[in-house]
Amino acid sequence: MVRLILFAFPLLAVLSGPVAAVVGGTPRTDSPMLVIVPPWLDAASVVDGAGGRLVGPVRAPLAVFATVADGAGHAATSDFVRRVRDEGAWWVTDGTALAAICGVG
Repeated sequence: MVRLILFAFPLLAVLSGPVAAVVGGTPRTDSPMLVIVPPWLDAASVVDGAGGRLVGPVRAPLAVFATVADGAGHAATSDFVRRVRDEGAWWVTDGTALAAICGVG
C-alpha cells in the first residue's frame, strides 16, 4: 500500500498541472464556458434557466459547453456565471482551450 501511495502521489502531481491549465481559468462570457452539473440535474435546463445556450453537438454526462444566449444585454452577460451557479451548477470555468480540443467553436 505504501508503494502505491509513493507512486500515485508524484504521478498525480505531474498530471494535475496540464489538466488545470486546460480546464482552469476565469470564465469569459465571450467564449465557451465549461459548466459542470451534478448527475441529478439536466445540464441543458441549468444553462437555459440562466439565460444561456448549449454549444456543440455532443454533451458529456456531467458537463456541457455553454455561452450566453444571443441577444442578451451586457448586464445579463456579466451576470451569467453567477446565474448558472444559482441554477445548480457545481463549477463554471473557461472552456476555450478544451472546446478547441473537442472541436467546439
